[in-house]
Amino acid sequence: INAEYGNGNGGPSTRCPLDHTNGMCPWVDAAELEEHLIAVARDLKEVNADIVNLVEVQDCVVLQCLINAIGDSSYKPYLIKGTDTATDQNVGIISRIDPDVALFRT
Repeated sequence: INAEYGNGNGGPSTRCPLDHTNGMCPWVDAAELEEHLIAVARDLKEVNADIVNLVEVQDCVVLQCLINAIGDSSYKPYLIKGTDTATDQNVGIISRIDPDVALFRT
């Protein structure tokens, strides 16, 4: 699932931290970001998957905000920060199944 700029530096209810001057941030404010997370959560509730791969997310804080919006504490967030310094986007997962081995990047 493409979280589409699921960046929030603290998630919903915080100011949007992205630089609006560079044209990269699609969110007007934190409320709009929160609306988007709720819409993604609604879709994920419907799918009810055990493991969900999410792209364009900032960090585990945002993943945890998504889990909170889903309302299912059986999910846990996993993400290894990447090297994208231009958009600070990463790939993460939320999972009901704990990994057998430590996560790593290739």
